[in-house]
Amino acid sequence: EFTNDELEVYETSFHKHVAPRCFQRLLALAEWRQVSAGEDIGNPKEMQLVVAGACELHVDGKPVFKATKGSFINLPSIQRPSVAKAAGNAVPVITATSTSKLGVKAIVDTKVLVWKLEPLLQHLAQDDAAFNGLLHIVNDALLKNVHLRDQTQVNKRYAAYLKKVITSHRDTIPADEKMALTAWREANAVSDEEHQDALASLGWTQEEYDWGAR
Repeated sequence: EFTNDELEVYETSFHKHVAPRCFQRLLALAEWRQVSAGEDIGNPKEMQLVVAGACELHVDGKPVFKATKGSFINLPSIQRPSVAKAAGNAVPVITATSTSKLGVKAIVDTKVLVWKLEPLLQHLAQDDAAFNGLLHIVNDALLKNVHLRDQTQVNKRYAAYLKKVITSHRDTIPADEKMALTAWREANAVSDEEHQDALASLGWTQEEYDWGAR
């Protein structure tokens, strides 16, 4: 039987690909960890899952994207195993390397579920159901992370576009420019939050933007 925290993790991150009993076996290998805001939690020998809070992933000190609830950090790169025979049984052979060399820092007080990679991979070599489930999770997460990295670049381009419009019109935004900005945001999936962050970085509020001047 799961605790409330365990059940939430299962339903958020595992239920699509991992059966409950298999998840229990994976949980037995994990530890819960509470980290404080500003704490660096990057560890190439661990796989982490953000349970609550948020972390910032960065390269060379520069933010790349934000990992929030349900995000995996430092997933192993596992491949379909070749088949070896040991004592008459087919045993998976797993090659694993980190998919990420990103630094990781907690933005706020954050709870993570942590697996040491070495014992996790040893377990996956013996637990075919867990291996197949985690393989699907890894592939899903990689696609999501690629999207997040791409979206971060899109958001940066939008912020630069917004800055150019505002500075070129001396702290005003003509109606036609606002229409063009809105169309660009919609076409490139820039969220309201990212739009407001870009405004704030230029010293503007949403109300001033709506008025078209400050």
